[in-house]
Amino acid sequence: MERLTNRTKEAKSNVTIKEVCDKLADYEDLEELIGIPLEELAKIFRQHIPNDCKHPQKAIVLTDGDVDEWNACKEAREKQVPQKPDYEGDGFDFDGNIVYDTWICPNCQKRYEVDYEEYAHCPECGQAINWEKAR
Repeated sequence: MERLTNRTKEAKSNVTIKEVCDKLADYEDLEELIGIPLEELAKIFRQHIPNDCKHPQKAIVLTDGDVDEWNACKEAREKQVPQKPDYEGDGFDFDGNIVYDTWICPNCQKRYEVDYEEYAHCPECGQAINWEKAR
């Protein structure tokens, strides 16, 4: 694994292996939480630290609001990927085939009428809908 940070004069030399493992687990949790690889995150952070900053390790502090905003962005990105709707039917035609009269958003489960309400995105949650070979 390539090092993402540089040691400074202030770096502790008496850190235990358990402390290092705990800190690494925190970083892995952060990467999973925000959905951005640590390498990319480090590049983003470095762009916002002035070159003459004497304490870059203190230059950026993530708040809960920042994490919430990143999660919202991640959810919005996921909704841009079109998903196929589910269908529901409650009747049969004269040949005995099920008549599917409702499609269901794969994200929020909102129900819409087939043939009358075909949207590119779910009006309720914004999920992109993939209509290719959906029926």
